[in-house]
Amino acid sequence: MIDQSTQTLIQTLEGGEHVIGLGWGSTIGEVVSNIAKSNLGRGISGEIVPIIGNAPISNRAYHTNELVRMLSEKTQLKPSYLYAPVICASEPEREAFTGAESYRELTEIWDRLDTVIVNIRNHPSVPDLATVARFENKLNEQGAVGMILGYYFDINGNFITGENDFAIQIPLEKIRKARKVIALVSSRVRIEAIIGALKTGLITHIVLNRKAAEEILRRKP
Repeated sequence: MIDQSTQTLIQTLEGGEHVIGLGWGSTIGEVVSNIAKSNLGRGISGEIVPIIGNAPISNRAYHTNELVRMLSEKTQLKPSYLYAPVICASEPEREAFTGAESYRELTEIWDRLDTVIVNIRNHPSVPDLATVARFENKLNEQGAVGMILGYYFDINGNFITGENDFAIQIPLEKIRKARKVIALVSSRVRIEAIIGALKTGLITHIVLNRKAAEEILRRKP
């Protein structure tokens, strides 16, 4: 049986041509796996690209190239790939990846995105994504509650920056240009993380369970 998140995403994307930027995370991984096991995505067409580098862990949900491949095989979406890790140790290492022709071609597609699909995640959470190396103690000091891709934010939707953050991911300004930014939320995500994510102003569509939606409405001033 296909779950509600998968059904909602398919219904949102069916019809017309899309240029889709795909994030990562357990919920996105589950939805992609659900589509890969069915034939329900054949009505989705256009292009699809990763919007964050691949994580140095074995969990397939954090390998964006693999998620893009799986989704493209069960839809009519043409894939492009990001051949880079999410975490780099220094700016020169990051520039070695971002200076490649394949990366420049991918960023041109990022400029044409009409739909972005992301997870909302808690902070702290697993995998940790080298937060101490990237941000030192700023995430704790500034009250980080959640993350979208590799971007961390507080309860008021303010993004937290780090001097040593050399992550490879789509710039926030390119996400803001997309017509739809769809956030998938699992039942494991805390309400504070959802509220903070909504206050970033990035999200245009959100898929979450009824209990979380009712709790957010109760907290609305």
